[in-house]
Amino acid sequence: MDWQEYREYMDRIRSRLEKERQDLRDRARRAKKEAGEELDKMEETWKAFASRVSEVELSEVTEDVKETAERLAAELREGYSKLRDRLGDQGKGAGAGRATAETESGGEPKPAAAREEAGRESAAADAEVGREAVYTMGYSEEFRRVLERRSAQTHASDLLPLLRQGMRVLDFGCGTGSISVGLAKAVEPGELHGIDLEESQIEIARAAAKAGGHDNASFQAGDAASLPFEDEWFDAAHCNAVLMHVPGAEAVLAEVNRVLKPGGILSVRELNTPSSFFEPDCGGIDGAWKVFAQLLAANGGHPGMGREITGLLRRTGWSDVEANGSFELFRSEEDRAFFHRFVGEWFFSEDTVRAATGHGLVAEAELDGWRKGLDEWKDRPGALAAFAWGGAIARKPGLR
Repeated sequence: MDWQEYREYMDRIRSRLEKERQDLRDRARRAKKEAGEELDKMEETWKAFASRVSEVELSEVTEDVKETAERLAAELREGYSKLRDRLGDQGKGAGAGRATAETESGGEPKPAAAREEAGRESAAADAEVGREAVYTMGYSEEFRRVLERRSAQTHASDLLPLLRQGMRVLDFGCGTGSISVGLAKAVEPGELHGIDLEESQIEIARAAAKAGGHDNASFQAGDAASLPFEDEWFDAAHCNAVLMHVPGAEAVLAEVNRVLKPGGILSVRELNTPSSFFEPDCGGIDGAWKVFAQLLAANGGHPGMGREITGLLRRTGWSDVEANGSFELFRSEEDRAFFHRFVGEWFFSEDTVRAATGHGLVAEAELDGWRKGLDEWKDRPGALAAFAWGGAIARKPGLR
């Protein structure tokens, strides 16, 4: 089994164990106090396992990482199974049952065809995982300012030439609508429908559409894994930095496929965290990208989704898949000041630091060095930083 296959295999196991973990936490809160305390004791095992899976996603698999990840997964499955029985659920949980089924005796993965079949059988449960995932970025004011810098021209430039007047477009995970309004303008008098889990983001998107006079744009809160639209209703669908946060990305893509017309266009753009950078690496600040990637993985996300997206689309049945990519640079004095402020206010915020240190991803002393390095980077002539983006344009198979 090559690295790519093994990474996909471990990612599925992590997603399903995360669902089992969340389900048991809910049950424990409603049941026995001692069951909750036992589950809390298992959190260190969970953190260690999530950390190993993030290593699998970020680098070549070593035998040590493989052995440790599979040992920890086995410990979690056994512990969750015992706790599930204590809580009175004699049937296998959706997450742990499937994770166990994906390995044969000795812990070796089944052949690729068998794993793909298991993936298809678990699509509905993976959608549930997506709903329970932690959104790593949160909804802070500083991150909202990052979103508002993005537009259809800068972040959907591969899709815009394919849009035509009168089309009906879906923007799933639309956020504040800064990209959505540009897509709405491109298809006037057609329709733009934006959907996002967070109601506060939808309110901002509605205000932006109203201010720009985009009467053909509508927004609603909802789940991309359970879209409130009819089959074969949209001509095109778009997302930016969405699938990287969703453990059950396959289920979301299946739902988007459902609402697209045959031959409909899908445009996806996702962050490739390992290729993002600070230059120069003052005070080791570039290490913050690795911690961010590990935090994203611990929350059920995919830090390398920008690199993986074309393979994911081909595996899930999309046609005419064409890759694209770009760097979102912060190099002018104004841009560096903006990025410095964002990193300082978001990455070094109390919530993010608590999450990163809580997962055992970084020590406070190292964070102090990075804070100083960030200040030095901002004032260094010629310094720059970049988000690395990978994306693809694809089509739903069928007549156009």
